[in-house]
Amino acid sequence: MLQQLANSDLLPGWSRARSTSPTITIDHSFLSSGELEQLCRTIGYRCRITQITPGPLIGRIRVSKTLGFPVVRIDSSQGLNFQGDRNPAVMQIAIELNQDLELHLVKGERLPPHAFSGFQGSSSEIFFSISPGASMCVGSMPKDHVRSLAGEIYGDPVLERLHHQNICQVKPAHFARMAQTLVRGASNNVPSQTCAADADDAVLSFLEGIDQSDQQNAPSRAYRNVDLVRDFVALTHESCSDTALTMSDLTQRLFISKTVLSVAIRQATGLSPLTLMRNVRLEQVRKALLSGLHSGSVGDVALRYGFPSRGHFSRDYCDLFGE
Repeated sequence: MLQQLANSDLLPGWSRARSTSPTITIDHSFLSSGELEQLCRTIGYRCRITQITPGPLIGRIRVSKTLGFPVVRIDSSQGLNFQGDRNPAVMQIAIELNQDLELHLVKGERLPPHAFSGFQGSSSEIFFSISPGASMCVGSMPKDHVRSLAGEIYGDPVLERLHHQNICQVKPAHFARMAQTLVRGASNNVPSQTCAADADDAVLSFLEGIDQSDQQNAPSRAYRNVDLVRDFVALTHESCSDTALTMSDLTQRLFISKTVLSVAIRQATGLSPLTLMRNVRLEQVRKALLSGLHSGSVGDVALRYGFPSRGHFSRDYCDLFGE
């Protein structure tokens, strides 16, 4: 069943083959960012995920295509950071159902209440964070269809916003309607005979919210150097176990000072660079231990990922994962 969804051309990821199943449903729990990352990869969503707040991670991912396009819902007890690529054939719309938005950032920009996000047509990547207790729905609508309806009904102003804007604070009624639609879509509660109608209704609700928003000319509130933070996260994940990257390595590769890097990462994630690197490495150790592919003791595996002190590793591991 997971592979069926991976064959959909409308996933918020990378596979382009068509799926013939109109109502694919997936419902899985996860207990680590690595486990969620693997689940996302299985359905074609290739991204790197980092836990950014300490404590046990308990989460759930649900995926359904009952609206005619995939809707993913992710619930997480801890803050998470996502970094990866997006499928150019789709236009995503993300909605956060909970009101705690303290760590919610989309490409370094704070997420306001009642906001649609992630729909920027000119973007080729995803980079966002969610707060502890988040419940996020993401619909991946066919971009050509969305743009066609936008052009026919609203014309160039909305088309321009879809291309350049990535966050739009909409009126509460429009937000509630879109949230209700995506929640239904993720829960597989849409009768198959209403799929086409509900798909068009979802697209039209999205476009109406964008068109009637008062935020048409609002300035971006993105932090500076968000591209730098994105590259830092990618490099940290890509470092292999035998050559764990240091801060000096990263500042040299990114051609930036430690001070500028530290300020940018704190603004974009709420963490220091060293804490973010440590969290990524701890997750790498956890993946390695669970895979059973590494020989030796826990201390030996931890050492390969840059933890020379067993005591420090044990403390950091327990602090982050609560186990």
